[in-house]
Parts: sequence; structure tokens; C-alpha cells
Amino acid sequence: GWHIIKVEDKKRENNELQVHARHILLKTTIGQQTLRELDKNATNLLEQARENGLEAAAAGFPEDSLDVLDTGYFSQRDDGFIPRIGYLIGASTFAFKENVGVHSEVLENDTGYHILYIADRKDRGIQAFDEVETTVRGLVETEKRKELARRKAESMVNNLVGASLDDLKDEGSIEVQEPEPFARTAFIPGIGQDLGFVTAAFTLESVGQISEIVEGSRGYYLLQLEENFPIDEAMFDSQKQPLKQQLLLQEQNQIYADWLEYLKENA
Repeated sequence: GWHIIKVEDKKRENNELQVHARHILLKTTIGQQTLRELDKNATNLLEQARENGLEAAAAGFPEDSLDVLDTGYFSQRDDGFIPRIGYLIGASTFAFKENVGVHSEVLENDTGYHILYIADRKDRGIQAFDEVETTVRGLVETEKRKELARRKAESMVNNLVGASLDDLKDEGSIEVQEPEPFARTAFIPGIGQDLGFVTAAFTLESVGQISEIVEGSRGYYLLQLEENFPIDEAMFDSQKQPLKQQLLLQEQNQIYADWLEYLKENA
């Protein structure tokens, strides 16, 4: 968004220049026409992908308008996280429910529109050591780093003076950031869509309250509530029906796609 800053006053104190300013954040949003164009392009891409394959369909679009990513093999997680995709509602269910070779309907989150394709699937079983050595080694190293990070976080909390995380700014390995206001399903810069982080953030009730140590996908966090914005009931009511129609259309399209796949398999 755009920030408007008005300087109210300036003064010099202890040989340092101090400024008193007011701040307004003007959020920028994508217009309905742009959203319709994006939705249309995503639907066209899906239709071409089902006819000619995902990579061939993607080749017909500008290179900077989309990315074709390979997740590699991954296991199902309770929080629905998928490598190189992150958190995307409906993605994990699709990946572990549908058959190899099936394309998903167009899925959407704050980062864009997504089309998934199940390239392959491996049955459960014990993998050979050489297939998992690098992964296991990385997991062990990650767990050791996380344990060290947690101990450091606990030490910082015990030494926290006052009631603000700003007291930790002088610690070399601690980074204090203040993100823009975010919703429960939003992508948070520097954090991503971290379920543990978001859950902890929305558990805080009063301004200034500090959370317990929170384990996230990228490390450990301490959160302090700066502002809490109530739900805009009028905006929710105005968008409720279009959202219901969009979700219904996605579900209908998925059922139709499943029916077509069934007909192909049983023809």
C-alpha cells in the first residue's frame, strides 16, 4: 500500500533530531476487472492443460505471468503444508485423494491462482538408506538448530526487561519486525502462511500482550499485539454472496471433473 506521513513537529534533544509525525496507510487492492481477467486466464490455462498437458499449456502464456514448479515427493501433513506451495486450502486433500494424471480445479489464495497436477505417487513403504540419507541428515541438523534457537529464545524471555519486544533489539540474533495488519489466511512477508504463528497472533486479546514462545515452520517467535481491527461487518455482508458462489462453482467444477475422469476410466 501507500504510506502518507505528515511531519507535525521537529526538535533537537540531547543533540539528536526528533520528529513527531502522523501516518496514514492507504491499502491498494486489485480491481474487479483485473480479478476477472486473472480468473479467466487461470480457467483457460486449466482447459488447455487438460487437453495438452500442463507444461505445454503454460508455454502458451507469457513467461513472467506464471511459474511451473515441481514439488518432488512429499508426505501428507496435518497442517496441509506442501513444499514449494505452502498452505493452500484444498490442495493437500486433492493431492492425496485424486489419481495420478488428474488436474485440480483452479485454487486461489493471497499469492495467486494455482493449478495442481499429480505427476506420480509412491506407495507407503520403507525407503532405501541412500534415498533418505540426505533428507534425514537435514532433518537432524534442523532439529539441532531449532533446539538451540529455542534455548536462545527462552533465555531472551527470561531477560526481557519491561513490557515490549523492542527491549530485544540489541540482541544480535534477534530480529524485531512489525508486519502490516494481516488476516488469518493472509501471506505474511517474512513469515509466510504459518499456522502456528497466525493462531498465536489471533489468541492475543489486549494491546501490548506478549505471547508465549511460538514454534513456527521457520523458527521460534515471540509476538506482541500492537493493534487489533474488528471485523468489517458491512464489507463481509457485501462479499459474502460472491464468495459463496465462487466456492460453490469450484465444488461443482471439481465434481464435474471427477465425473469425467470416472467416465474415461470406465469407458
